[in-house]
Amino acid sequence: MPMLYNYIKIKVARNADVEDILQDIMLAVWQNLAAYSAQSSFKTWTFSIAKRKIADFYRERRAERNSNTEMSDNIAEIAGNDVFTDIDDKLDLYAALSKMPEENRELIYLVFNAGLTYEEIQDMTGIKTGTIKSRVYYIKKTLYSMLKEGNVDE
Repeated sequence: MPMLYNYIKIKVARNADVEDILQDIMLAVWQNLAAYSAQSSFKTWTFSIAKRKIADFYRERRAERNSNTEMSDNIAEIAGNDVFTDIDDKLDLYAALSKMPEENRELIYLVFNAGLTYEEIQDMTGIKTGTIKSRVYYIKKTLYSMLKEGNVDE
């Protein structure tokens, strides 16, 4: 069990969350024990359950944040300042974001709306933290340029 705990700890920062996930895993193992077919080792089977439970944790967490957070709450943070006090500016930002590739919009959403850390996003997407940081930097730079130059409506 310490190996499973440490595995979860690598993926999840808060001890309380790690313990909750561990309980969920143990319950799932217990409930599905009759279905275990020994096609893989018990350890591998348990770790595959752990991986799914960790993914469930992040999905639930993202859904909770989505229901409690509006994109407009973080408009200023996306641009790195508080210039977005006017509704027209907010609409311009939405228009600029809509012109970006889906993967960029998703990344901006995860960082600024879901409030996930770069490490959490790495765990979810498999993209390295450094790559995430550089992509967010360039996305913000691109958004700033689009908004400054006023080429949002083109």
